[in-house]
Amino acid sequence: MLSINIFPIFTPTFRLYLANNKSVNTRLTDSFHMRHLLFVLLLSGLTPAFAQKSITLDDCFAQFKFYPEGGPDFRFMKDGRHYTLVEKGNIVRYDLVTQKQDSLLVKKSEIKIKFDEYAFSENEQLLLLRSNTVPVYRHSVKADYHIFDLKTRKTLPINDGAPAQYVSLSPDGTKAAFVMNNDVYIKIFADQSLIRVTDDGMTNKIINGLPDWVYEEEFSPVSGEGMKALEWNPDGNRLAFLRFNETAVQEMPITWYEGGMYPRQSAFKYPKVGTPNSTVSLKIFDLPSGHLADCPDIIVRLNWASKFNLVATRLNRMQDTLDLVLLAPERLGEDLAFAPELLLRETDPAYVEVHDNLIFLDEKHQYVWASERSGFNHLYLYDFISGVMQRPLTSGNFDVTEFYGVDEKNGRFYYQTATPTPMDRQVWEGFIDGSAPRLLTKGTGTFAAEFSPTFDYYTLNWSDVNTPAIVTLHDRAGALIQTLTDNKEKAELRTEYGFVNKTFFS
Repeated sequence: MLSINIFPIFTPTFRLYLANNKSVNTRLTDSFHMRHLLFVLLLSGLTPAFAQKSITLDDCFAQFKFYPEGGPDFRFMKDGRHYTLVEKGNIVRYDLVTQKQDSLLVKKSEIKIKFDEYAFSENEQLLLLRSNTVPVYRHSVKADYHIFDLKTRKTLPINDGAPAQYVSLSPDGTKAAFVMNNDVYIKIFADQSLIRVTDDGMTNKIINGLPDWVYEEEFSPVSGEGMKALEWNPDGNRLAFLRFNETAVQEMPITWYEGGMYPRQSAFKYPKVGTPNSTVSLKIFDLPSGHLADCPDIIVRLNWASKFNLVATRLNRMQDTLDLVLLAPERLGEDLAFAPELLLRETDPAYVEVHDNLIFLDEKHQYVWASERSGFNHLYLYDFISGVMQRPLTSGNFDVTEFYGVDEKNGRFYYQTATPTPMDRQVWEGFIDGSAPRLLTKGTGTFAAEFSPTFDYYTLNWSDVNTPAIVTLHDRAGALIQTLTDNKEKAELRTEYGFVNKTFFS
């Protein structure tokens, strides 16, 4: 077994060598002689060993002995006080403060499906269950989807036959939109009827409701199934989605060596520099009328500001100009073409970053927008009606690295910054009215937060380059409720195995 020696102290052999060679010992302060001595010792096999224990590859990559715990995997419920976990196939509800089991929401025997992912509907009466998952590209997957009704205790399929992609429950919990074989469908739960929204989907030609490879690769958030190209409006009566025509994009052949006598061949659309990209258009489907309206453009994000107002993020191919455009089709019962209304434009001689920090404030007709226009990434408050920026919400010579959301009821918002140095991360509470922000964390290192939906509680995950994660639970005031994970054993292993602390200098 291969072992790796780490060197915090001199070995007994080396100490004996020094004791018997006084002249060498007295010259150790001379850097030249010290370097020469270490070189001689390395050649002679007298290697200084730093640790009491040797670290093996099995320790690192089989037993994961030094990997710290990350804390509980919270799936917060809307009341802000409870969360759910999957335990032995059961979905269990816990109290956030007491950390005790509150109830057994769903038994494994009720579901009868071996699911790998789940999500609640807006009203928390339905569970969306994913199973038989197969990866497509870096983010996207194909899978079978079911809903479990917490009232009737019945499990019903969403897609029948072919695997589905990007399943999205409507806000009212009565239906689901999804993509199957490159076409968009809507499943009505009440009577299990299926509406086919598009019928022109075709592999390597037309994609409805999900991004092509380039869009998924370039514009996807870090987590999730990738860039969302399908979005319900707030009342669940309209569905916005993107259509990709990749007919003119050239194909890239791929050979799959899977162990058989002959490799498998496949191809996918892969535009290179100077060659055509997909032609993208926005579609809006109105369920009551069955009408489908469209607006051709290069669009990378879809956000419904209200049940009538759709705000799209538009980006040119050079990616140096980004627009927020308003699409307000109030009538969809007849054929019409509508011109996008420009809300905001971001430009940069080099590159404009696409952020996922657009949040609309319902009560005051405002929205929060992230921009790097000052040279640093900051948050700004805009008036939705006039389009005028009201005030910067954050400012300074630092970047806002995470935007956790807005507590509109209390006029507050929460974010993370690269402070006090660019290597550190701190968490703050800001105020929509422009009052001075409040620092929720102190010290150096990396603080990352996760807030409950009501913002009454949050967890802090802190670590630094020499300390494994410590996860704590706090109330709105910032008071510590309890420590959820301390990784004490992992910290002790660092000492036991002679880990050397890393230091940074400039």
